Amino acid sequence: MSLEHEVIFYTDGRHTSIYIYEPPMDQRLYQAPIDELVDLGIDTISYAVGDCRVLLYDTKVGERWGHNLRRTNHIIWYRAALNVEQFVADGNDPLQVVCDRAHELGFNFIPSLLLGMQHQAPAEVNDCRCSDFCFEHPEYQVGPEPTIPAAQWDDPSRFSYAIAEVRQNRLAVVEELLTYDTDGIELNIYDYAPFFARREIPEHTETFTRFIADVKELCDKAAVEQNRPKRLLVRAGASLAGCKSLGIDLERMIREKIVDTVLAMPPHKTGMMEQHPGGVAELVEAAKGTGVKIIQGISTTVRHDAWRMATREMQTAQAA
Repeated sequence: MSLEHEVIFYTDGRHTSIYIYEPPMDQRLYQAPIDELVDLGIDTISYAVGDCRVLLYDTKVGERWGHNLRRTNHIIWYRAALNVEQFVADGNDPLQVVCDRAHELGFNFIPSLLLGMQHQAPAEVNDCRCSDFCFEHPEYQVGPEPTIPAAQWDDPSRFSYAIAEVRQNRLAVVEELLTYDTDGIELNIYDYAPFFARREIPEHTETFTRFIADVKELCDKAAVEQNRPKRLLVRAGASLAGCKSLGIDLERMIREKIVDTVLAMPPHKTGMMEQHPGGVAELVEAAKGTGVKIIQGISTTVRHDAWRMATREMQTAQAA
């Protein structure tokens, strides 16, 4: 294991886990996404703890996947709800089980939290991934922005982090996640951005920076209480200007050491797998003298007419 030349592997806790097994799942099946990574040269596992609005562990402050379900529109998402419900009812906490297994096998373990929150109208039939908080607050939506060309592909139903209640909802989940015996937390600020209306970005870029700083304070507090390092990782596009245009002042977060590690991903518009050294280079330059680690992210998505996902050879070439 090496933290100097760290290899981080992301697993989303769903597609290779609760989506594929008929309920009930036991501990062996929950541990399978961890066990399959042994002897692959991986140092740290980044493990998704839910899908934006809902969570896949025994949360006390957030909302669990499927907790308010009446009828579902997809068997896979229903299977996930049944698996987590039964596993918790049997006296297990899914997150604690995978965290303990990762440490038992010598991995660092980082829960990964998606920040996208979207409104849905309450309905008899839904996709199991619905939260009462998002049902009850349509007023938190960004809404359509037809006069702003850059907003053409934005989700108008997403919640705005300009609203204090939205930020506090996520901070409560972050604080809970940090109580586990993990090695920190990852915030995914790469997907679902911008976290404001485009019209709000000039006023609220500072608001989002403060939100990330609040997470860092929670990490530092948990590190003292548990007497162990609690890193704050952020997954972000490898472009300082691109991030800034979305209301994410990544350069300031690096220079002021608000974050500990940046997972630098190729900007979405480049075709997912395309790697441009210039973006990572400017992040590395910004991090000089700060101690902030920059890690190059590798995407598995190709979306080519011949390949949807990267082949082994493509992945190796990216890493090289």
